[in-house]
Amino acid sequence: MNKFSLISPIYNVKEIVFNKKTIQALIDKIRNKQSFAQQLFYKIEGLKHKGTIKTLILGSSHLANGYWAEDEEYNLSMPSQDLYYAYNLYKEFNNSNIKNIVIAFSVFTPGLSIIRTICSDFCIPYKVLLDIPYQDNEVAIKKQLYLKENKCKTEIEEYKKNFKIEYPCNGNLLRYPHKKFNKKKACDRALKHLKNNKRENSQMHYCVDIIELATKNNQNIFFVLPPTTKTYREVLPPKEIIFKELINVVQNYSNAKILNYFDTDYFDEVKDFTNEDHLNRQGAIKLASFVRKEINE
Repeated sequence: MNKFSLISPIYNVKEIVFNKKTIQALIDKIRNKQSFAQQLFYKIEGLKHKGTIKTLILGSSHLANGYWAEDEEYNLSMPSQDLYYAYNLYKEFNNSNIKNIVIAFSVFTPGLSIIRTICSDFCIPYKVLLDIPYQDNEVAIKKQLYLKENKCKTEIEEYKKNFKIEYPCNGNLLRYPHKKFNKKKACDRALKHLKNNKRENSQMHYCVDIIELATKNNQNIFFVLPPTTKTYREVLPPKEIIFKELINVVQNYSNAKILNYFDTDYFDEVKDFTNEDHLNRQGAIKLASFVRKEINE
């Protein structure tokens, strides 16, 4: 055999074939991309060393990507963070210095329960790092989440070895994705989000719990309807229907307010978005400035 041959005859070809997950993991490592567990660890560590926080940001990737926190703000939002985890994070990290709670409220928020979705593994780091119980124990057992905890612990321990962070940290996204806008994908995503909006397992009681706790703590709470592209909105009902439950809840509390950016013309589809419904860094800075102005007023 030629000594420069790439495949040695002593190996089975099957042994050197990389599956998609292996290749993606290698690409992510090269790009320094964080896994969900690593991102949550980074945000928790940053929060521990932050010092005074007056505004705490919670919710899904629409604010994890879409809000650029500064000064005495901290962004604790995470991809697919539902109201159950927003409520538990609020309880875990609330303190007397916090005056404002900002929460992403997207199309999918009313019925989204992460443990019941294909992203159920996202629940594991919350359990491992913060001991937040699984929302539904039977589902957790069925999806073998308990059995996956040791793997998550190992991943976090490995991540700790080379973990570095610049302080003070505001919990902002370390690297923004760059994806091309896809019109068909925008419509598909919108309709999938609408399914979660209409699910029978409503999570709105956690929304009420958050407001009640904020009222008790003399804090203001702002529900942000994140910006979306026109293409995304075209296949959806009017916002008055989509966010009807939230509107009905908020009207009963003087310290709660809805900030609508869902269908405004403040954001440019090309310049401010990184994909169909997520802002890029420029858009995140812009949205944060609008929310900040509302808070200060």
